[in-house]
Amino acid sequence: MIINWWARNKGIRKDLDISVYIPEPGPLGVAGKEASMRVRNALDQRGIELVTGAGVTEVSANGREASFADGSMTTADIIATIPVHKMPDIVAASGVSNSKPWVPVNKATLETSTSNVFAIGDVNVVPSGDFAIPKAGVFAAGQGTKVGEVIASRVNESGEPEPYDGVGYCFMAYSGGRSATVGGEFLAEGGPQTILSEPTVSGMKSKDRFERDWRNFRI
Repeated sequence: MIINWWARNKGIRKDLDISVYIPEPGPLGVAGKEASMRVRNALDQRGIELVTGAGVTEVSANGREASFADGSMTTADIIATIPVHKMPDIVAASGVSNSKPWVPVNKATLETSTSNVFAIGDVNVVPSGDFAIPKAGVFAAGQGTKVGEVIASRVNESGEPEPYDGVGYCFMAYSGGRSATVGGEFLAEGGPQTILSEPTVSGMKSKDRFERDWRNFRI
């Protein structure tokens, strides 16, 4: 959507075709069906094609052809992809994952099956309803804080801290000037409680501030 906004400002949007290919059945599924439909509508309103169930398997050497798991392919002048996300080999070799794709943890403490060994962020899996806690920096930061509390309580032989709550928010930019917030409490009793806010100017200011603080390690 930022590319769409940029192209309109440049007066060249009519010369561009923009498509988004995702392996999931819908965009932003972790935030719920309503949020997913709103993202679909936002893309459609901007003339951005959305292709679901399209996991990229290969990009040609010249970077202009992409092949998908279903055998189809597409061509473009510019193809931007997200690399395959997987657990680092060194973690898999350690055995802490018990031969699973991600490291299972106690969702309250982030402790692995090995006592006093914890896993946070991208390497772990914390179930949340039909999905799992998203693999985003803000969740890794929250998990790191909780693990610090757990370790401190054991060292000091004090009471166990409150369980990890799975709270985290990210941003979705609709243009260069407006952004929405997406997230919530993913481990809430009764299931994930998540929202996708309306895109606003103040939302973009919050996004900019978050990014500035993240770069300065002041989350």
